[in-house]
Amino acid sequence: MSGAGIRTKDIRAALLVEDPNLKTTARDIYNQKQKFRREALNGDTAVEAFMKELKEDDVFHKVKADGMGRITHLHIVPKASLSVAREFSANLVFLLDCTYKTNR
Repeated sequence: MSGAGIRTKDIRAALLVEDPNLKTTARDIYNQKQKFRREALNGDTAVEAFMKELKEDDVFHKVKADGMGRITHLHIVPKASLSVAREFSANLVFLLDCTYKTNR
């Protein structure tokens, strides 16, 4: 359930339906989810794992970082889009709106 993005309290509620005498706390479930996450990342941070995946999948990307090595810009282009852009870019201007709404 953790891999499906289900919240800890919902996982615990589902487990309690199956076993009303369950002694597992929400903290136990949270800790287990974090253990699975660390194992999936193989000791890397989420950003490091993502960058490795981009390289392994041969995805075109450009990265800019500040003086402390923190990523400030990340540009990712799927291979199919890259070939189309190269073919038609001589007389075109690309306008991209990459705004991401972070407020929920």
